[in-house]
Amino acid sequence: MAVDPSGVPDITIKQTIQAGVDAISANVALLDGIWAKLDADDRTKLKQTWTDHPPTVVTGFARREGPFPCFAVTLMSDSNDTTFLEDGEFLDEDEGEIGRETTSSAFRIYVFAENPDVCAAYYRALRRILQVGKRRLESYGLMNPVLSGAELAPDPSYTPDNVFVRQVTLTVLLEESWSMESDTDPLAAALVPEQPARLSADGELNIRHVDSGGGVTPVGDDEEE
Repeated sequence: MAVDPSGVPDITIKQTIQAGVDAISANVALLDGIWAKLDADDRTKLKQTWTDHPPTVVTGFARREGPFPCFAVTLMSDSNDTTFLEDGEFLDEDEGEIGRETTSSAFRIYVFAENPDVCAAYYRALRRILQVGKRRLESYGLMNPVLSGAELAPDPSYTPDNVFVRQVTLTVLLEESWSMESDTDPLAAALVPEQPARLSADGELNIRHVDSGGGVTPVGDDEEE
């Protein structure tokens, strides 16, 4: 099933990594630049390993049955970024009432491999793919991508036996917007409480007077303050 990745950041990240894996698999000489400080013999062996066993790219944790090596894209956290003061609900001239929110999202991309050297080498390849792929991520709305990484002790709750693990953490900013117009959007019609009309009907005057005590008195065409 084809899915538009722009609305599902996990899929955007997965497809970006897969595009990098495919490019390297088509030309494993690219790994010479990524692993440049390794001995030539080690690079040759690791390039052959990549040719024979390129990493599988999945969303969610690696499956216990493999295959390995594997890059697994998981969501670490989503949180509202309060530094963006324009978040909230707004009246747009063209689209009506809309909601908007900026979210800071962190993704963990795990590197699973059955050999520690392969795990370390593939980790470096993954970092390079994401470094080069930053502009692609931004073109899909994953803004300000920042990378960090670590090696993890195997955890039997989510790590298959005899598999080594590293992770790359990718943090991005996502801006989401949605319609609040119940007249035009079925989801808003189902979820948004009906609001009183913002405009008076033709020929009617609707004025509210707020007195010093906080009371509100409606004043119509035939009433005076």
